[in-house]
Amino acid sequence: MGGFVKICPYFIEQLLALAAGQGNVVAELYLGYMYEAGTGIAQNDAEAVRLFHAAADQGEGEAQLYLGGLYERGGMGVIQDVRRALYYYRLAAQEGYPEAIIALRALTRTR
Repeated sequence: MGGFVKICPYFIEQLLALAAGQGNVVAELYLGYMYEAGTGIAQNDAEAVRLFHAAADQGEGEAQLYLGGLYERGGMGVIQDVRRALYYYRLAAQEGYPEAIIALRALTRTR
């Protein structure tokens, strides 16, 4: 998708926004990444975080893993919250993301 976004970011953003508006978790995830990075559209942390939450709430493991990391370190307007990080890492681990298991082990050792 990376090359096409560079060629026609407005078109991609419109298609992803339409699909995300209909609850498509993959569209929510990738549109969140676009807003986070400002890839072809105006960078918008609040909208990126909202989209990551929407995808995570529907069981998207990659979004859950991302939010776990975001809450672990803070940033993008999100206040560091280890409890929420653990929550999202657990969800991502249940979805089969080994990175989430590693993060859980590391966080529980430091607590």
